[in-house]
Amino acid sequence: MFLCNGEEKWLLIHIEVQGKAEKSFEERLFIYSYRIYDRYRKDVVTLAVLADDQKDYRPSGFEMGRWGCRHRFEFPSVKLYDYRERIDELEYSMNPFAVVVLAQLRHQETKRKEKKRLFWKLSLVRSLDERGFGHDVRADLYLFIDWLLALPEPLEIEFNEEMKK
Repeated sequence: MFLCNGEEKWLLIHIEVQGKAEKSFEERLFIYSYRIYDRYRKDVVTLAVLADDQKDYRPSGFEMGRWGCRHRFEFPSVKLYDYRERIDELEYSMNPFAVVVLAQLRHQETKRKEKKRLFWKLSLVRSLDERGFGHDVRADLYLFIDWLLALPEPLEIEFNEEMKK
């Protein structure tokens, strides 16, 4: 990237998607971030995308120290769970990431509710054309939705039959 003064500046962005609460998550991000810096000697920005369904799991940093020596690592995060309040906004958004977030929220909502999952999978896949995405974006989002909202064989057959209509 180029700064306002015209100077070229490298920025390495490390994005970590975390699907479940993990005690060592913050330490792992610290290690990954430092290893990226150590290898490239460039600024590193670490961002966490928290895709778990635990409302209170909100890691934000790692700290360690002894005898006056301290290492502190902080990172911003986005909690997909918080978007549950913004479902309508996600459903009408033209941003492909809105579809990704919506698919994750529908995944959480339909655990052990296979018929409901079928409904949401059909709805999400059909919405891809309405959003006006290009072919490649639609194909990538379809693969993601298909993977995330996996169905048992009989419902997968039903899904495929519905998609042919």
